[in-house]
Amino acid sequence: MKTIIRNFYFGILWLFSRKKSSAKRLLMVCDFNVQPISVGDFINFQAASTCLIEEHNLSTVDFVLIFDPKGKKNSPVFDHINEGNYFGYLSVIIDILKINRNLGSFFVFNSHDQFNQIFYDKISNYLVWPSFSKFINKEYLNWTFFNEVFLDYHKKFNKIPTINFTQELYEDAMSFFSSNMLDGQIPVTINLRNNPHYGQHRNSIIHAWAHLFEYCLLNKYPVKFFVICSSSEIDPSLVHFSNVTFTKYQGTRIDLELALIYFSSFHLGPPSGPCQIIFFNEKPGIQLGFDANPADYKGLIDEGDYFRYSFSNENQKQSKIRETNESIIFEFERMFNGLNFKEELKKYADNQGIKSKNWLK
Repeated sequence: MKTIIRNFYFGILWLFSRKKSSAKRLLMVCDFNVQPISVGDFINFQAASTCLIEEHNLSTVDFVLIFDPKGKKNSPVFDHINEGNYFGYLSVIIDILKINRNLGSFFVFNSHDQFNQIFYDKISNYLVWPSFSKFINKEYLNWTFFNEVFLDYHKKFNKIPTINFTQELYEDAMSFFSSNMLDGQIPVTINLRNNPHYGQHRNSIIHAWAHLFEYCLLNKYPVKFFVICSSSEIDPSLVHFSNVTFTKYQGTRIDLELALIYFSSFHLGPPSGPCQIIFFNEKPGIQLGFDANPADYKGLIDEGDYFRYSFSNENQKQSKIRETNESIIFEFERMFNGLNFKEELKKYADNQGIKSKNWLK
């Protein structure tokens, strides 16, 4: 009975935290018994935190990560995640947390009761997201991100939701580019997907990317491709191209890889987690192959061969067409020709002197 009363009162405090104007910090609560432990979904969490901080005039976000290995999971997709391997998955999530300049603290709990007990007398100091009703009803939050948080932010401020990367990651990305590019080149990022266990229909068409790399060499395009994927996804048929760098060969982690995408000249890739970051930036980007139900997204703009989120600009698109030799080259040339090349070249030339200060490598 005491636990029931405590949980009830905890819910009341949570509800009233959203009506307070005196809160100085945002608390983002992510329940991994409900939300997938995925790169794309957690990028959305980061972008949502930036929107909410600006909207409520806050300066800092704390994150709560909950996973109860004995608790019920919302989907059988999560069944392989257990007490033994959870922290392996969590390490990727923590790396994504590190990109956020507004991050204050993060807390990891292995039960909902533990979260309730420790935050019982602290939650009233925060603006808490999501709402208590969404949390208690175990709602999948992806649609809330797109149909409420990002949509409302764009309507209120008339700008694209962004992510406040740390200065250190910006410098690491610029240092990585300059160490791997020749003078006169600009960086273009590509994410490849080759997952044999889940969502194989979204895997990359490798020969089509090989065609792009060869085409750009033959036509002397002044670009260096930075390919982002896991070590196990590197295809041997692509490694010999002189205009390609596989970032994993240099030991990159997901936080730097996301920074490379964010600060490159433009990005191409199939619908896979890292590609999600292009929609929180004003630079050009294309996701090749829309892999969702259009009806799930409020205000989704249909442009014939493309979809575009309601908050995206005209250079950020999701193609209805999968990767082919022709579609990849078309999208590459569309974005390359839309650049002010001299300005892009100057941007990276001006940052050539930046050296990474990260000694934890």
